[in-house]
Amino acid sequence: VVHSALGIESNTQRIMDRIRKYKTERIVVEGNGVGVALLYQLRTLNDTKCIIEGFHERMPKDAKINAFHEFVLDHFIFDEKYRDNPDYKLFVSDLVAYRRDGGTENNHRKDAIDVCASASKYIKVKYKSMLYNSSI
Repeated sequence: VVHSALGIESNTQRIMDRIRKYKTERIVVEGNGVGVALLYQLRTLNDTKCIIEGFHERMPKDAKINAFHEFVLDHFIFDEKYRDNPDYKLFVSDLVAYRRDGGTENNHRKDAIDVCASASKYIKVKYKSMLYNSSI
């Protein structure tokens, strides 16, 4: 997780550093708005075997959060040592502080739950047969 307000250039390099460090095989980037530039920069800088996949999201942020909030709560596991990493600590703090009925208090917290909602949607579409196959 790279969750910060440092800007696209800084975050692009930090993402590439983590791809190299953890030998990441695939990342998925939401290609809307700033994500298009991020996707382009990552693909340009990519000197690894990592597949950098983009997807376009049409669902409005609030609708997506409401649609996938329960899936995040039921299926996502977060590292209990989140305090050791400043980015991850901010991410988890924003994630757990988000309230569905929080109104404008949530504006700065939406990115954390939004990225989880996007991941949920991606997982549910890509792995639908595995998630909902009754024989497993």
